[in-house]
Amino acid sequence: MISASDKIQDPQDSATLSQLDGPAGKSPCRPVPAIGEGVPATQEGVARFWRRQFYVTAGLVLILDQWTKSAIRHSFSEGLPRTVIPGILSLTHVHNTGAAFGIMPAGTVFFSAVSLVVCVALVLWGKSLLSQGPWLRIALSLELGGALGNLIDRLVRGHVTDFLDLDTTIRFLREYPVFNVADIALTTGAICIAVHLLIDTRKH
Repeated sequence: MISASDKIQDPQDSATLSQLDGPAGKSPCRPVPAIGEGVPATQEGVARFWRRQFYVTAGLVLILDQWTKSAIRHSFSEGLPRTVIPGILSLTHVHNTGAAFGIMPAGTVFFSAVSLVVCVALVLWGKSLLSQGPWLRIALSLELGGALGNLIDRLVRGHVTDFLDLDTTIRFLREYPVFNVADIALTTGAICIAVHLLIDTRKH
């Protein structure tokens, strides 16, 4: 049985309880924020993420391009086609001293200089354009990887190794120049830039 004296609280204890309860008896407990709340991503953090993605994508393009070219050089004689998918694709080892897809042959020095300037420009100024939209981010990374892939060939070998040969009954495609992975990246990057400009134009 609780006596009357037990019900009387010490004034100091009452003050302590009052401080714990907060003003007007309100609970001091606040709701626990959900995961990620209160931790906004900084602009620098976002920029760092896109820069990392930019270099990783370009690096993957470069690695794939150089690996496929090396495999072709070690496994295929120059100029001898080998059918991969009948009526669609053959592999033909070709030395290209011109631009992508065999454009302007015998221009190794010129295109080496152009590729070098493009690569430097993409590294120096491309990072500042990464916040302009996903299509442009993809485009710039593909352009850098493709340009580096063909630049390395020109500087090391004096020509670019091409090997993808469209072997089809469609005349336009059959006469299409032999190309490589770097050429695909450069072309895809150009398409992404066009898509970005189209979207940007419609927004404005």
